[in-house]
Amino acid sequence: MKKLIATTALATVIAAPALAAVTASTATDLNLRSGPGTEFKSIAVMPGGEDVMVNGCVDTAEWCSVTFGGQMGWAYGPYLAVDNNGEYAAISTRPTAVEVETVTYQPEGDTDEMVAGAAAGATMGAIAATAIGGPIGGVIAGGILGAAAGTEVAQPDEETIAYVTANPVDTTVVRGEAIVGAKVPLDQVAVYEIPNNADFAYVYLNGEPVIVRPDSGEIV
Repeated sequence: MKKLIATTALATVIAAPALAAVTASTATDLNLRSGPGTEFKSIAVMPGGEDVMVNGCVDTAEWCSVTFGGQMGWAYGPYLAVDNNGEYAAISTRPTAVEVETVTYQPEGDTDEMVAGAAAGATMGAIAATAIGGPIGGVIAGGILGAAAGTEVAQPDEETIAYVTANPVDTTVVRGEAIVGAKVPLDQVAVYEIPNNADFAYVYLNGEPVIVRPDSGEIV
C-alpha cells in the first residue's frame, strides 16, 4: 500500500518535432508527475494496463513525457511497456522496434513543484522488484521487474493504515517509483514495526508512506 499525492504543476518539454508520439501501456498503477523524478509531485495516478501517449523520454529513457486523459506529465520509463516486435519491453530499455524522441525538461516556476523534503537524504539505486504477471506481463528494465496491476496481494486493515499515516518517519529517497510488488532492499532501508500487527512493517519512500512485508520487503 502506498499513498499517492495529487496536485497541479507546470513544465516545459523541449524536443525537436521529428518523431510521432508512441503508445505505451502502464505495467502497474503509476504516478503521473509534474517533472522527471520522484522529487516532483504526483498530479494524477494512471491505472495499470492503460494506454498512454509517450511524447519523448530524457536521454537515459528513465523518465518520459507522457499524455494521459488529456493531461501531460512525466512517468517512470521502466513501468511503461511498448510492443517490440510482438513482445512487451520497457521503454527505458530503448527497444529496437520503437523510435522515441529525446526530450529535455525545463522547469517553470519555483521549487513548489517539488515534494517537500524529498531532496533530504542520499538517493539510492532503483528498488528491485519481482515480476508477478498481469495484463501485460512482467516488464524487465535495468534490474527492475514491474509488478502488474490487478495482482492479488494481501492488504493491511484500516487500523494498520491509520497507524502508518499518523506516525510518519524520516523519508528514504529512491530513484524509481515505489510500486506495489516491488521489494524494498532490507539491507539498505530500515523498516518500522507496526504495533499489534507483525504481518506488516512500514517505511516512508520519497515522502510517501509505504507498507511492506517485514520478511521480504515486498510493498503491499
